[in-house]
Amino acid sequence: RNTAAARVTCQVRLATGDRLQTIGVALAGNVFVLKLPGNTELSIPADQVTALDFSLGKVRYLSQLEPREKNTVPMFDLKREVEFDRSLFGTPLTLGGKVYTRGLGIFPQTRIRYRLAGEFSRFRAVAGIDDAAPRLKTSVHCTILGDGKPLFDAEIAPADAPREIDLDVSGVRDFEVFVDFGADHLPIGDFLDLADAKLTK
Repeated sequence: RNTAAARVTCQVRLATGDRLQTIGVALAGNVFVLKLPGNTELSIPADQVTALDFSLGKVRYLSQLEPREKNTVPMFDLKREVEFDRSLFGTPLTLGGKVYTRGLGIFPQTRIRYRLAGEFSRFRAVAGIDDAAPRLKTSVHCTILGDGKPLFDAEIAPADAPREIDLDVSGVRDFEVFVDFGADHLPIGDFLDLADAKLTK
């Protein structure tokens, strides 16, 4: 029912990979008692629950949104431009040894634009060259804009530690990510990850 769905407050992630939408969660000893839409209850051993996500409706990952525009300038007939929830290698997004389930893998000279309608307040992500890329002396240039104004502008190299990004996007309607070649202008090893990229209300 729509009335039940409207009351969903938590997504429960299980060790099996399943995700359950719940309207109530309680811990009784070593068992989670989940109240599901429709007022049914389900008991799950605590060791089978990997995460409780109470951010439903407040957080949107970029990989969940449909870009308003997505284009790239191909190099050497490569079709790479952007991958969603995986690196440009087709592998999990990995920065500094940490694996991320959400995010974007972006090749240089790629522009991605989103229409936000001013409903979000912050953008957060972790930026870096994917661990699977060769450790060369190359770099990419990443620019993030809100309504045409630069909010983040940085050169990112394989040797750099993953960089935390936290931007104020209050009132922003047009959100853009542009990745270009770095100062070296070489398309080698330039596999940028914008990991855990999300917008919050």
